[in-house]
Amino acid sequence: MRNTLRGRLLEEEGTARLGGLNLSDEDLLQIDRIVITACGTSWHAALIGEYMMEELARIPTEVEYASEFRYRNPIVDERTLVIGLSQSGETADTLAALREAKRRGARTLGIVNVVGSTIAREVEGGIYLHAGPEIGVASTKAFTSQIAALALLTLKIGRLRALSILQGRKSCARSRVSRSSCGGCSTRRPRSSSSRRGWCGRATSCTWVAATTSPSGSKARSS
Repeated sequence: MRNTLRGRLLEEEGTARLGGLNLSDEDLLQIDRIVITACGTSWHAALIGEYMMEELARIPTEVEYASEFRYRNPIVDERTLVIGLSQSGETADTLAALREAKRRGARTLGIVNVVGSTIAREVEGGIYLHAGPEIGVASTKAFTSQIAALALLTLKIGRLRALSILQGRKSCARSRVSRSSCGGCSTRRPRSSSSRRGWCGRATSCTWVAATTSPSGSKARSS
């Protein structure tokens, strides 16, 4: 969760920095409706995201089982934002649902844990979780990180639509407290740092971008 939130909270402005969305503020303001599609544990995280989006961002949101979305005749258009949640980024039903949404003209985002996965490559943009590999059968780290990522997206959209700067700052403060409370968890670093690398191969806290800015300020090209 600390990795998911790191570098993405702008407490002074009361908003979130999500450069990997590849959507401008004007694009986000044109969205009339959000559809979150997922399977299994990701679907349960999406339900929490639905509550957050409607309560804080004041935008109609619904959650769809990806396996059902792909086989019916969904009503989506260019003013619909379809978000796919997947730990692996390879969930077949979620991938098929996103492809169907793109075919119908909807904007698509992905929230995944595995960098460079199929969903990450095929959507317009999104948020990497940086949760590290899920070892157990129960998806604990990915589930919590998905909720954190959805909270960041809610904060970003909410500040554009319904949240005042004071409300945004309170949300940032709550997220900071939640991040700090993770101090009692294991702080062991993963053996590989690949899970924290963006498309360009550089370690970065705000990835999912075609080019990132290095510490020196220069831009690195994506492979």
